[in-house]
Amino acid sequence: MKQSAVMCGSWALVALVSGCAEQDASEVSSALSISEVPVWNAEADLRIGSLDDPDQALTALRPNLVSLREDGTLIVGQPQDGNVRVFRADGTLAATIGSFGQGPGEFGNMMISVGLLGDTIYASDFSQGDVEFFSVDGRAIRTQTYREPLPGERMPSPPFELLPGGDGITVPGRDLSRDGEFVHLLVDSAGAVLDTLFAYPTGRVGIGLEPGRSSAQMLLPFRSPPPFVVVPGERVAWVVENSASDRYRLIKRTFDGDTLVVRTFGVEAVPIPEVRRDSALAAAYSEAGRALRDPSRGESVVDELVRVPTHYRAVEAAIGDGAGGLVVNLPPDHERGSQRWVFHDDAGEPIGEVSIPLGLTVAAAGQGEMWAIEVDEFDVPYLVRFSISPPQ
Repeated sequence: MKQSAVMCGSWALVALVSGCAEQDASEVSSALSISEVPVWNAEADLRIGSLDDPDQALTALRPNLVSLREDGTLIVGQPQDGNVRVFRADGTLAATIGSFGQGPGEFGNMMISVGLLGDTIYASDFSQGDVEFFSVDGRAIRTQTYREPLPGERMPSPPFELLPGGDGITVPGRDLSRDGEFVHLLVDSAGAVLDTLFAYPTGRVGIGLEPGRSSAQMLLPFRSPPPFVVVPGERVAWVVENSASDRYRLIKRTFDGDTLVVRTFGVEAVPIPEVRRDSALAAAYSEAGRALRDPSRGESVVDELVRVPTHYRAVEAAIGDGAGGLVVNLPPDHERGSQRWVFHDDAGEPIGEVSIPLGLTVAAAGQGEMWAIEVDEFDVPYLVRFSISPPQ
């Protein structure tokens, strides 16, 4: 596969926005309202986590460290413990995989993702530049080491997602303080770039900070990049164009550049409450002050460069449903204290909407279930399963 530029026929989303790649889509629509989607039930029925039970206790969690099998088995990366934990569908611990170290089946302290390739578990370890492979019962299978740095970078890094055949997907670093592109690259098993899968012009999404001789970067509030979700076991991915507050566009494409689905949906624009905007600014002041080692200077830099939007983006995040479809996160309903997620089938059709409490971070979804990360008042993390069902 040759490397693509931002042009018709490449994976670049700018081509879709300009309209030149829509002609081969199997399903194209004008903006359809999402308001008529059936509301499904979401009931929390299982929690994993404990303060004192070692089989259930979890350390810090992120969505990219949680993966769900079709049979309900949950794979959970634990970088602070240097292992991967496997939980059965009933929440009991089935296996603890790996340990700290630098040998086969061992991890450093910078695990960035876990995933599944059929019945094989993989975990990407940034600190060692490799991916470890295990069977579901915990047997170490092999180590795949990445030796090719990405263009413009000095150190090799493993992909965050692997594909059948050994290729992977990674995101190169970028200067967040300048106009640029949000890029996903297809790399081979050594880390060499095979293709640019997705290049979306994002503009400036952060600010650069220079404390003394060092430098740091900080993301701007409410500037989430377009979600990119790979269909499990296929060389196909969804992209959600989410720059507007009142609509979003789903694009499903093969890695060869064929457009399978383009759907646009209208949503009601949701204002960001003043308290949320003030909180975002306060967090930016604090982060900039720490980076610059000067709180007053950090506050002045933020006041000069940061503009908090008045409305949420139409889609804040998206995850796969394990069956070729997509689940997208609409702006929150602050009056009801809930976050909204819309399930789309593999053709992009919206089939149901669920609501779960604010404060949770959705990490995985499957047929009839969603898993979310919850952190209690003592900073103890839990994984909560919500069973999803149509109304009776």
